[in-house]
Amino acid sequence: MNSDLHARAKSVFLRAVDLPASEREPFIERECGGDAALHAEIASLLAHHHAETLIAAPSATSRPNADETVSPDGGAGSSLVGRAVSAVGRLRPHGQLALGAVVAMLLLAVVGGWVHRNTEATLRHILGEKLRGMLDADVAAVELWIESKKASVREWSADRTLRDAVEELLRTDATRSDAARRLRAAPPQATLRAALDGLAQAEPAYLLWDRTQTVIADSSPDAPALAGIATPLGAKLLSYVYHGETILCIERPAEPLVRAASPPADDPLLTIISPIESDDDRIVAALMIRDIDRDGELERILGHVYTGETGECYAFDREGLMLSESRFNDVLARIGLIPASANARSATVVSLRDPGGDLTAGYRPKRPLAACPLTNMAAHAVAG
Repeated sequence: MNSDLHARAKSVFLRAVDLPASEREPFIERECGGDAALHAEIASLLAHHHAETLIAAPSATSRPNADETVSPDGGAGSSLVGRAVSAVGRLRPHGQLALGAVVAMLLLAVVGGWVHRNTEATLRHILGEKLRGMLDADVAAVELWIESKKASVREWSADRTLRDAVEELLRTDATRSDAARRLRAAPPQATLRAALDGLAQAEPAYLLWDRTQTVIADSSPDAPALAGIATPLGAKLLSYVYHGETILCIERPAEPLVRAASPPADDPLLTIISPIESDDDRIVAALMIRDIDRDGELERILGHVYTGETGECYAFDREGLMLSESRFNDVLARIGLIPASANARSATVVSLRDPGGDLTAGYRPKRPLAACPLTNMAAHAVAG
């Protein structure tokens, strides 16, 4: 190799090694401009990338030593490639085969590792996109289901027969000491009950509040909430309704919406509250329909999304309380999160809390589960 070729090869090599691997070959092609000898020398330097590769070209008067190879043009070959070829040439045939096998195995290991990493990353990306698509579809389905439930209750609240019954009940003085007895015996109660049964094509559980946040209708047996006043939580929810909103809320036994009234159920209930307007468009009352998912529609919406043997899709509220059924109620019963009975439910019972260990492996938390933080997944979702 002449001095000029070596200098050019060294210059291109030093710039090429600073580039990402994917950009080196295009760069070398441009720099070589079709010079095969230059391209070959640069490729040799890159293939044996060590500090020893960068050896200054010999002067015109220097003589090659015994370890240097002589290029066809009479110059001394001083690259590491030449030395390596000379060393390999001195090996016996079996040694050369062994060395070739080692090099081949190393190359296969490098290529195999690269392929594995890239394949794993690609599969993770594909799976992530698939799960994201499934999640987006389920979120849209749940939002549509909630809006349809709200729309139904708003439609019921606008029914002429129902509004007439509400107007009559509002004429009863709910502040009297015998208000509960008088409200229970009022004929419009039956009219209201019949109107809602017909509109819902079922027998929905409900409460009706007037603008003083007093209950004037209760579908529960014996109507224990009649003439009851809203709790602070109930008053907060009603404030949204009296401003024209139809809201979805969760009625929890531990957080009642009516003072001094027994809870309607042992478990939390999904509930919708909608305003009722008078003929002159004033909001005069609030209708609450309890247990809007008594038929398990939400569970059916989410229940079809299974990912493998352990994946599932479920809805939960900002407190981490599951709003739909888990597909692993048997496991939840075994670790004591729900009762071990045939009709035990996880929806509105199980909270997504981190106990600090694996309950399925026998771990027992050191504090009540309700005092534990949300799981990372639930906390991330609640944070938005």
